[in-house]
Amino acid sequence: MGIKKFAIRFWWFIVLLLVSGYFLLSTVLQNRQNDKEIAFAIDNVDDVNRITIAHAHEEVVLQRTRTNGWLVNYDSPASIDAVNALLRVISRLQVDGPVPINANDSLLHLMQKQGTQIELFSNRRNLRRYTVATTDSEYLISIGHLEKAKRVYRISLPRYDGAIVDLFKTVPEYWVGNQVPTPSYESITAVQLEVPADLEQSYRIDIGDDGQYRLFHIFSGTEIDAFEESRVKHLITSLTQIPYASIVSMSDEERAAVIYSDPDFIYTIYSTESSKFELKVYPIPVDEYIDELGRPVNVDLNRVYVIVSGSKQVFVVNYIEMHSVLQGLSSFLS
Repeated sequence: MGIKKFAIRFWWFIVLLLVSGYFLLSTVLQNRQNDKEIAFAIDNVDDVNRITIAHAHEEVVLQRTRTNGWLVNYDSPASIDAVNALLRVISRLQVDGPVPINANDSLLHLMQKQGTQIELFSNRRNLRRYTVATTDSEYLISIGHLEKAKRVYRISLPRYDGAIVDLFKTVPEYWVGNQVPTPSYESITAVQLEVPADLEQSYRIDIGDDGQYRLFHIFSGTEIDAFEESRVKHLITSLTQIPYASIVSMSDEERAAVIYSDPDFIYTIYSTESSKFELKVYPIPVDEYIDELGRPVNVDLNRVYVIVSGSKQVFVVNYIEMHSVLQGLSSFLS
């Protein structure tokens, strides 16, 4: 009889142990699921090397380069300050709690229609995919939804009171910062300059797979053996880092008047990102005046217009910022 009682008690002990284990496992799995639903922040942003931000029909891709810089849409160098600010955002996003359960479905529908989608990658591995938006209520609240999560959550950023969605811009020019969009330095395979007013100063630079430069005089069709390689490298670097002072708002007619005028310099850049990229430099006309030496002047001596292929914008660049770029063939010769 004693053995039978012991067996029954042992059996109930096993049953209670299994039941406790079941509830413990369920709690652990539920906590893990909850953690996945609120894991917006990235602990180590060094793992992130590609970011896509999409809203409606607009999308921006930020890609880390081999030299730890960043590109906008695979071609234009990005503003490091702007990207670093974004990385701080994605590493500090915090969850304040789920939205009320009775509002969850309607807010999820709102996010699917009006939200901004963010994807973070480490090479080809997707680290995060989530959507952020702002409620339409009187008191604007930032909300977020991780892919495959069941709930929408209120999200915030320490010491930031604005809408989180406003920090994820889909305008490429914002991420380029104040730089004229050009191919990245690493992708350039050749650079050609045409100086319409002085064709003998026109040249072409080819960059071999081994990184060696070859310089050609276009006017004579000859290769130049002796030249300053450091100056060539400085020129190519400067071409990818041209800061602009402003962007001019022009009508189509005004822009056409600039385009069909005579440029002072025509750069054609060949790269692995685009077969042919043109950058043209135009003088800015001003009302004619007589300078201190008695010479008539009808162009701005301190600024120029810059227009690049693939963009409708007209950039105003201070001449001093482009001085190292606006040089002819003789600048490379000893």
